[in-house]
Amino acid sequence: MTSARAGRPSATTHARIAAHAEALFEERGYSRTAVGDIADRAGIARRTFFAYFASKADAFWYVEDVELRAVTQQLAEHPRTSDPLQEVIDVATSRPTWTSNDRASARSRMATIDRNPELMGGALRFQRRWQATIAEHLRRHLDLPESDLLPEVVAAGLLAISQEVINRWLDSDENEDLAAIFTRNVPRLRSAFEQAVTDEILR
Repeated sequence: MTSARAGRPSATTHARIAAHAEALFEERGYSRTAVGDIADRAGIARRTFFAYFASKADAFWYVEDVELRAVTQQLAEHPRTSDPLQEVIDVATSRPTWTSNDRASARSRMATIDRNPELMGGALRFQRRWQATIAEHLRRHLDLPESDLLPEVVAAGLLAISQEVINRWLDSDENEDLAAIFTRNVPRLRSAFEQAVTDEILR
């Protein structure tokens, strides 16, 4: 008799396995969920899990990884005649797209990251990848040399502001979607960073 975990179901995908992993992390906690548990829930062999992910941390970060890859490609395809500053502001303020109904699960996810050093390391790596993606887009569209730190400064500033808005939203109990807060503050962000860019160019 063939075990349910012996093969690889035709519907097996990175997204499906990651969804099962996320559900288990919510139910049991990240540290109390083993790769074997995820494989059992997904109906696959443990070795099949490793054909898709190198670790359970990779499964945890799957959605963010897909999102970042999509953004990187999106920015790379923008014509040079477009507005690079507005594009990176839009990118920095449009993710994640949590609504007020998502606040509890978002708090849980952030708490999970804070409690697990391997996930904190992953968060830092994603932050660096986001910064590099935004900085490279600005550098390319503003025709700045590698020695110019302006793109990195703007990218770091945007991400810092974005994270602060997210943190305040997580701490709040107001019935407001995260996107609405960002939308309300985008004009102010653009004005501040346009001035920073102008000051740097004229320096």
